[in-house]
Amino acid sequence: MLATLPRKRSVLRTWSMAALVCAFAVFGCAPAEADLPCGGHGDMHGDHCHCDSGYTLSDDGQTCVVAPADNGGDQGGAFSFIPRNPRAATGDAQDGTQVWLLEAVDGDTVLEMSIYEAYGGPTSPTQIEMTEAETSYSTCGTCLVLRTGCIAHNGHYDCRRAFMPRAEGTIFLDELGASPGGSISGEMVDLVFQEVLISDRGRTNVVTDGTVLDFDPWEFDLRLGSLGNGGGGGAQEECSGHGRLHGDHCDCDPGYRPDPQNAMACIPI
Repeated sequence: MLATLPRKRSVLRTWSMAALVCAFAVFGCAPAEADLPCGGHGDMHGDHCHCDSGYTLSDDGQTCVVAPADNGGDQGGAFSFIPRNPRAATGDAQDGTQVWLLEAVDGDTVLEMSIYEAYGGPTSPTQIEMTEAETSYSTCGTCLVLRTGCIAHNGHYDCRRAFMPRAEGTIFLDELGASPGGSISGEMVDLVFQEVLISDRGRTNVVTDGTVLDFDPWEFDLRLGSLGNGGGGGAQEECSGHGRLHGDHCDCDPGYRPDPQNAMACIPI
């Protein structure tokens, strides 16, 4: 379940009777904001909402409410991450280059590491410094995306926030297996994640006054599964098994669309 922003939609303004008399018999009255799907600030996806920027999912998942303000940015301090049953896989992208995917989940927090040979990602053990290229999904070769407030839903995660690293910190990649059955191991140290919005084409914008997380060092040592094998211990299939990778995004199969929070995954329409 390795997880485009929802389309902005205009919301009909509700006028008071003193400002406007509704011509009910001819046009009907504009619905109140509370009566619109997702409160007028998102789109329904199955039994829950995908919310517009600036809004967050209500506890029951049926509407979108104003997201709490991060006054001056939430520096958060140390962010401890202790996942259970992380998993990883490797395989070929559509262009024949190799891809490695790692997914780790700790409660409602999901960490994804994607290594793309086509974008300059390593193909052997090395030390990876987080540079400006790694701060955006459109340019990263070694892509780290941390998501919080996540709920598992039909083979993917719906998450409230997304984070990518600042240009600081290091990944020590001790092992990088060339094929399924090999190992991927190493440690992430001195990483600082900043809150971002990621579009369906990977364009990444830092959220003004967004949350900042100091990520505690995390070691990983995993056996690689095979991408596209339908499961069995590997990470998520390419485009969730419902599309093909095309550069920095997925071309999804009929009946599926890019996930609003992960350009590299496809979800049902």
